[in-house]
Amino acid sequence: MSTLSESVKLDRDKTRIHTNMEKAWDQLSSAVSAFHALEEHYDLSEQTIEMVDGWTYRIEKSLYDAEYLVRELGDWAFDGDSHTLMEEV
Repeated sequence: MSTLSESVKLDRDKTRIHTNMEKAWDQLSSAVSAFHALEEHYDLSEQTIEMVDGWTYRIEKSLYDAEYLVRELGDWAFDGDSHTLMEEV
């Protein structure tokens, strides 16, 4: 019975941690967009605008990659035979 309780606890931890990763991704994505939008309020040189655009593009590309990986992690991690707890082996 304690194994079932441990499994339930670990599954809840997995869900909580994955949810936190999704929230962190959302917050960072929103922050990057908001920061990028700030350039509209400043009299920036063309070079600075290009640099800001390049940086935010690279961050957004990394965020897209991270979003995919976070989703895959949530969908596949700890499923199947990895669902067996160490003490059950």
